[in-house]
Amino acid sequence: MPHLADGSLVDHLIMVDEFEARDFRWKNLRLLVKEHLDRSLKGEKSSIKILDLGCGTGHLALDLIREGYHVSAADVSKELVNFANRKAQEAGFELNAVQRDIQELLYRDAFDAVVCLDVLEHVGDDRLALANIYQALRSGGIMICAVPALSALYGKRDERIGHYRRYDREVLLQLIKSMGFSICAIRYWNSLGLLMVAIFEKILRREVYEKNRYSQSYLNRSLNALLDRWFGLVENRIHPPLGLTLIAVVRKPSHSPDQRNG
Repeated sequence: MPHLADGSLVDHLIMVDEFEARDFRWKNLRLLVKEHLDRSLKGEKSSIKILDLGCGTGHLALDLIREGYHVSAADVSKELVNFANRKAQEAGFELNAVQRDIQELLYRDAFDAVVCLDVLEHVGDDRLALANIYQALRSGGIMICAVPALSALYGKRDERIGHYRRYDREVLLQLIKSMGFSICAIRYWNSLGLLMVAIFEKILRREVYEKNRYSQSYLNRSLNALLDRWFGLVENRIHPPLGLTLIAVVRKPSHSPDQRNG
């Protein structure tokens, strides 16, 4: 089962939900995902089926529904599934998120894209998780995943929120290729926070204090706005040599006839 660190991850996601829509990291990560989907998938959006796997409180799924995509969602946490469905309903949409364990996925040839953000690091058997994602994709379908980067930075925060690992670029590349995917793109992201995390985790031996990030004080709202501009203008446009996150866009080869109408 994915490791939820005694519920602290679920509690954290629900606590910060109201800020996630405008939080600099999540907002710009969702923008990157939508850009990759728009470039990689052709045809009417309403006919393109996307699975938000590890949907959390549902922000990405709702963004994609508003873009016109046919979206399904799943999460291992029943509490988060209920939260995401309620959020969608309140926004006037039907999400029908379901509880699923990524290590016991039951989908086959069902989706044109699977988006899996900050999920694989919570899974004990990430090879099985990727095999299930491969099975869930139609021929030629894509997966977009984001994972914490740089194994050397594994520290107290990773332990607290249930990370089994952080990923080095070559390790992630080899893992993805070994599952049969072809690589479309892989890049580091969030270089700005790298030095701070390294200092706190490896020198001071304590977590970076994050609660200020979600404060509504004028100072923190101004800082969030500046960071939002930085990510939009710099992080999302360049490929830095290192960063706190690895983003991969990969494709299931088109070895078999298209399954869209099958």
